[in-house]
Amino acid sequence: MWKVPLRAQKSSHHLHCEREPAWVPLPFKLRAGGKPQDRPSAANGRKDRTPTTSRACEAKTWRDWSRPLKEAREVAEYGVEACVSGVGQERVKALPHPSLKEHVDEAGKQIWKDASRGRVLLTLEVPELDGVISAPLARVPKRLPDRTLSTKGRLVWDARRVNSYCKKEEHPPALQPRHSELARLILWWATRFPGVPVRLAKKDTAEAFKWIPLGAFRCSFLRRGPSRRRVRGGPRHHRRLPSPHLRLEGGTGTLHDFRVGDGLRVAPPEPHVNDSTPFFTMILMDDSVLVEPDVGLRPAIAAETLETLTRTALGEKAFNEEKDWEEGRFESSKIIWGLLYDSDLLTRSLPEPKLLKAAHLLNLPDFSYGCRVVDLSLVQELRGNQQFWLSAMPILSGLLGATNALLGPPDGTGRVVPKGRTPIARERTWVRFWEAVEVQRYLIGVRDEWSTTFTHGFGHESAGAARDA
Repeated sequence: MWKVPLRAQKSSHHLHCEREPAWVPLPFKLRAGGKPQDRPSAANGRKDRTPTTSRACEAKTWRDWSRPLKEAREVAEYGVEACVSGVGQERVKALPHPSLKEHVDEAGKQIWKDASRGRVLLTLEVPELDGVISAPLARVPKRLPDRTLSTKGRLVWDARRVNSYCKKEEHPPALQPRHSELARLILWWATRFPGVPVRLAKKDTAEAFKWIPLGAFRCSFLRRGPSRRRVRGGPRHHRRLPSPHLRLEGGTGTLHDFRVGDGLRVAPPEPHVNDSTPFFTMILMDDSVLVEPDVGLRPAIAAETLETLTRTALGEKAFNEEKDWEEGRFESSKIIWGLLYDSDLLTRSLPEPKLLKAAHLLNLPDFSYGCRVVDLSLVQELRGNQQFWLSAMPILSGLLGATNALLGPPDGTGRVVPKGRTPIARERTWVRFWEAVEVQRYLIGVRDEWSTTFTHGFGHESAGAARDA
């Protein structure tokens, strides 16, 4: 992660550096790609609509921050590289998924919102669209802070085809924060200030993936499929087709190049009151997590600093104030990355809606004892959920091997083929899987919650370190 020094300066909340330098990462991880003079500007025509990344990079706050800032300005001005290869000139059309067909009006409102802000171009079905590749749209319901389903939905892309033109090796790795890191950070504050409450807050970046411009020469590669609804009063070929002008979630490849750094570090003012430890923010996609002890004005200053940096990097409207009212307060109990954290009890647990989902999945008849006809996709879903459950129920780790043994290549109909060279070995694979499912069903039935302490596993790690030594 590139880090650049924050120059000493005072602001409304007296953010400044005392003796040791404060550090903040650049808002983007960038790749060098193309010469500026060879690419049309992605910011032209949008500077008067909404605050853009281009203007944010030109702000005096960022000053002259060597090469990383120069590359950030270049990307903000000319757009990011899609890193695609092997794209032909054929026109690829796509229809929306069934999940979207019943919510066409909602999708139209979201597309028009992006178009009104200069983020997408509404084009016509004309011969000039040769070479344009469309990605079908789908809809998934949003979740409320308590993880229950909301009446609102989120547009997602089915980018399997466009991703086939983009190799993951073309993007640098993007390290993501883990639950274990967050638990250690809470424990660190608890040991640094014994008896002082540690508070948690979660901040959200509004439309996080729509503030990054895409190079104009690759707009045709990330077009979204039409809803098959005619424009009123116009012929069929005059349907408007949205073409993204900015990088949207679910586009080509990954967000590796454009993800916010893995943490923000800024020194607090008055260290004799607010402690000398720099502020630290864990960022996963568009969610920023703050962990602060109730010391001085640390929580308030940390929140204000994060909001200021978010607006400076991405624009005034980048901070999600509506969601901040729901989950932005500092509390001892907070749902973070899908798990319920309690900084007073030093535990994390599976929220009740997710526990109910786990019970439903485990009790499917496909996983019942003696059932040998199971779709591979269903076992893959179970295995993915088990990996998530491990963060709240570590004892499940000994049962994962039984599920892994069914994840081999399927048969011609997509059914599971258990591992084993002989019929007896394959039958043993089935028996181990059924028994593992029964154990998980039992745990769901006898426990009101799945939870674990932050210190779970520390003993195993210490024993392993001693053995290695």
